[in-house]
Amino acid sequence: DFTIGSFVAANSTVTLVGDSDANINGYTFYNLTISKDDAAATITAAGNISVGGTLTFTRGSLDMASHELTLGSNLSLPTGTQLSFADGTFTAGSHDISVNGGNLTLAGTSTLSTTGSFTISGTGSVSHGSGAFSVGDMSLTDTANFTQTGDNGAGFNQELSSLSVGTGTIATWDADSDGGSLSIVGDVNVQGILAFNQKNVQIGGSLSGNIEIYDLYIPADWTLTPAEGTTLTVRRSILIEATGFYNSTYGPSLMWGGPNSVTGGSFNDANTSAVNMGNLVISGNYDKTLASHLAAGS
Repeated sequence: DFTIGSFVAANSTVTLVGDSDANINGYTFYNLTISKDDAAATITAAGNISVGGTLTFTRGSLDMASHELTLGSNLSLPTGTQLSFADGTFTAGSHDISVNGGNLTLAGTSTLSTTGSFTISGTGSVSHGSGAFSVGDMSLTDTANFTQTGDNGAGFNQELSSLSVGTGTIATWDADSDGGSLSIVGDVNVQGILAFNQKNVQIGGSLSGNIEIYDLYIPADWTLTPAEGTTLTVRRSILIEATGFYNSTYGPSLMWGGPNSVTGGSFNDANTSAVNMGNLVISGNYDKTLASHLAAGS
């Protein structure tokens, strides 16, 4: 255990070793290294931890429970390591997070925030609950996987700068089909498997790959640009706010309803002049409602 009464980090490095579980009080560290002899050994935090220098994982697990972890530099979670929260807070500032073979669990209402990149690679695995999730460019490569569960509400407090889902990877949002919202400010590129389930998704950049979403929302001043060869399927509703735009220049296919169509759903384009939706197919087992004008190339 590391549970002394007080601790002044200065420019020190604290390394936690051994092959058994241990406890650690909430401290401010300069450098902190998790290097357990047994990968199954877990260090459990009893308070908030702030690392002003570098947090290094080589082997073992850190369980932050409901506490806050604050980073002062980039973080890597290699194979044989795990970082977990249960209704906790993970604050990384502008630093990059790389889950390159390890495991990151943000259960319940745990939150994650960084403007840096968020990369999952190798056999890396990330699970996130219904709390806020705000990262920079998010990418999955190799055989990595990401799963989000729970309804985070309608306020788009889960947001990404961009999303890339590589071949062999799986990214699942709203795994239990509870609903919620997701904002992707920039581009979405899909070569692996991407599922949004019943998320209301807004996308502000280019789109490539075959993508199926529950509701499509294009906010004011955002432009969604599907690439050539892209097929976008919207299972329920399409809402385009005034000054929002769908760019069909590259000839993508837009399917409204589709094989996984659900009951209800409407199309609403709030622009004064109808946005041309390009190649539009309306299909599926459920009726849809046209709540505004609609323009299509075919």
